[in-house]
Amino acid sequence: MAATLHRARVGFVGVGFMGKGMAKNIMKKHNNPFQFTSLTVFDSQPQNTADLAQSAVAAFPLHVATSAADVAKRSDVVCLSLPSEDITR
Repeated sequence: MAATLHRARVGFVGVGFMGKGMAKNIMKKHNNPFQFTSLTVFDSQPQNTADLAQSAVAAFPLHVATSAADVAKRSDVVCLSLPSEDITR
């Protein structure tokens, strides 16, 4: 069955300067009509994911992944916020 945004598990790769704010908005909107069920995050700088975990909304499941591949395995939809396209190669 194809995933839809309703009840979707969201993944986010890159939670630095810009990505952290976007990921926080996903957590804040967990009661929106889309009803995201969880957020899984990864960043090459562990401090970025640690900072995000400290600000997590208690009612919203946040998982810190060990790799971008781990994010993909745990998610229906994956968002990227990366400094350049070179990092994906």
